[in-house]
Amino acid sequence: MPHDEKMTAADDTKRFYDATADKVADEWYPNDVLMPTIREFLSHLPPKPRVLDLGCGPGHESMRLTSAGARVFGLDFSDECISVARQRCSQCQFEVADFRDLATAATDLVPCGELQLADELFQHHWRAYLFRLVKRSFQM
Repeated sequence: MPHDEKMTAADDTKRFYDATADKVADEWYPNDVLMPTIREFLSHLPPKPRVLDLGCGPGHESMRLTSAGARVFGLDFSDECISVARQRCSQCQFEVADFRDLATAATDLVPCGELQLADELFQHHWRAYLFRLVKRSFQM
């Protein structure tokens, strides 16, 4: 697929998430169906863990993680999703980040966990970018 077509597909995806952010938030903020899974997940972590919610959307699961005791930092590439997340879940921190830009976003390798990414260079930049972003965000 030519580069321009990939950009168009990603841009279309972003426009979709921007357009549906409020609807998704309205549907999922009051829906606690995943709370047992969230509690189970958090039971394997230290008390008050720091959790990075990648692709957090409008922040509904970030809110649940926080209500269960986690300190959450959410990332999403949809500006509107992050705007909704910030409005509805002010106890969390959120930032817009486009994963397509991560390969040029960082220069230092600092491990931040195991990520299953195919391209070793991209993995190097991804880890460094996340480490810097999370470190800056969790200085609270």
